[in-house]
Amino acid sequence: MMIVQDFFSVILDDVRITSAHISLYFALLSEWEQQECPQWIAVDRCKLMNMAKLNGRATYDRCIHDLHSFRYVNYMPVRAKGKSLLELRKLV
Repeated sequence: MMIVQDFFSVILDDVRITSAHISLYFALLSEWEQQECPQWIAVDRCKLMNMAKLNGRATYDRCIHDLHSFRYVNYMPVRAKGKSLLELRKLV
């Protein structure tokens, strides 16, 4: 899959990316595929934390915001459950 190959080629040189970021990115990728690959997906923090094996909300929040600020994803948080939106960015 091209997205996975692109992601790994980009993170090889990005020292900011940790295993928690990688785990969350793959959970996001799985959710994107389950939602039939739309441009924007609805994200559910609890579901993603479970999929990514992240135990702390602070870790999830840090990782999702890092992925956004590092330009791996576009993230639009909303306080209402299931209303936050996310777009996987083209990496190469």
